Amino acid sequence: MNTSTPRFGRDKFSPEAHDRYFDKFLNQIEKLYSDFSRMPNSQTLHFVSDTEFQKLLDNPKAIENAPALILDEIYFRFQFLFFSSVYKLLKAIESLVYCWNQSNLLGWVLFGRFSIELCSVYNHFWQKLEDCGLLKTDYTIEQLNELERILIKYSHGTRFDWDALLGGDFEKLKEKFAHTDQNKAAINILTAIDKLASLRPAFRDVRVIYDMLSDYAHPNMGSHSLFIKLADMDALTGKNTLSLNADSMRAEFIIVGTLPQIATCLTYCGHLLQETAKVIKLWGGFSGKKVFTVKFRNTTAVLKLKNTQQRHAPRRFAPSGNAKR
Repeated sequence: MNTSTPRFGRDKFSPEAHDRYFDKFLNQIEKLYSDFSRMPNSQTLHFVSDTEFQKLLDNPKAIENAPALILDEIYFRFQFLFFSSVYKLLKAIESLVYCWNQSNLLGWVLFGRFSIELCSVYNHFWQKLEDCGLLKTDYTIEQLNELERILIKYSHGTRFDWDALLGGDFEKLKEKFAHTDQNKAAINILTAIDKLASLRPAFRDVRVIYDMLSDYAHPNMGSHSLFIKLADMDALTGKNTLSLNADSMRAEFIIVGTLPQIATCLTYCGHLLQETAKVIKLWGGFSGKKVFTVKFRNTTAVLKLKNTQQRHAPRRFAPSGNAKR
């Protein structure tokens, strides 16, 4: 069990550089980790099959007779969104701290790039979920269908044929991947990043920073430069020095350019997690006294949970919860 927050070393650069460029963002990331590391280390979820869920939604009488299945199915899928994101957030921060402390610039750009992707994908799906309305107690059958569809696309989106791999069909793996109802197509990450860039001024430059991190991450000119001493007068004579660990000037140049956007993306992930926790709290609180209604084309089903003790999930999701990581 991890009970302490990993810390960025404060001796990597001059005190002036730390004060001017780094410490504000390092403190921000460390606080984020401290807040969300209070989550439990694991969470068990319960889902019904797509076919069973659709049968329930297609039949007003069935939905009246099985309200817990309807509520729990979407309730647990929101938990999947929450916990998969919070665990990725924590591991991304741990990795960034390690790379910072080890002066591993290659690792820094790889996990910095992942942080932007994590934020962009979360934002993409959250905006779609918000369009359905999340903090209310009445839905149309179409809205429930759409919530389920979005959450499954989040959990199952891929660009690899996992069915072929697990089935041992290696010849099929050589073919161009075509998504199916089971293997949903993953969203285009650049589309998600551009969507994030238009969200608010803080993300205005996120695509530029992501493109720079991508060139650093790939075996292109950017990644070569991670191991070259920052250009100085020697370069004018054709002299270049490569080193396993880049000098502090090169490291400062790269981190000054990338840390603010990485910290902003991680912090926004924290905001989205808080918003998701609110939805989970609502969906986990339906009872006979809190009526949940579903409107069909010709009728309305009123859902009342008579025995909330049979529901599976715990009630603590906010970072202020008592569970320790």
